[in-house]
Amino acid sequence: MFYLCLWAGTISLGILMGIKGLYWMHVKKTSHYGNHYFIIVKNYQGKIEWVIRSVHLWGWIEGKQKKITVFDLGSEDDTLNILNRMAYPKRKINHLYTYHTEQFAHQLGDRIEKSIKAGEKPIILYLNRSDKRTSQYDEKSPTLPSSKMT
Repeated sequence: MFYLCLWAGTISLGILMGIKGLYWMHVKKTSHYGNHYFIIVKNYQGKIEWVIRSVHLWGWIEGKQKKITVFDLGSEDDTLNILNRMAYPKRKINHLYTYHTEQFAHQLGDRIEKSIKAGEKPIILYLNRSDKRTSQYDEKSPTLPSSKMT
């Protein structure tokens, strides 16, 4: 009986050490940011949560944290409420900014520049629901200064 308990204890200890090793390998891989996602959004309440959760899931699969910065361009639906809910209690969003269309291009360029200097790969997603309420922004999409697009 003693040897059976000793054998079971040894096996259990080996399994726990293996799990701990896998956990620390995962933590080591996720100790830095790989990509920095810049999401520009306006009136996208139906899919914004799905987009952010998908980015985090993909980062978990790759073993790298994904940094997310969201620029809301004055959404008139529940997009901003969803973003606030995801940003502060759950920490799914690293930075959340609200701007009017004219104000955000300079700020976005600065953020992308800082991201590149930090060794991150910036990825820009522009999510805009096209309907009559937002048609004024569809015709004149915000643009970045050409020097910031590297």
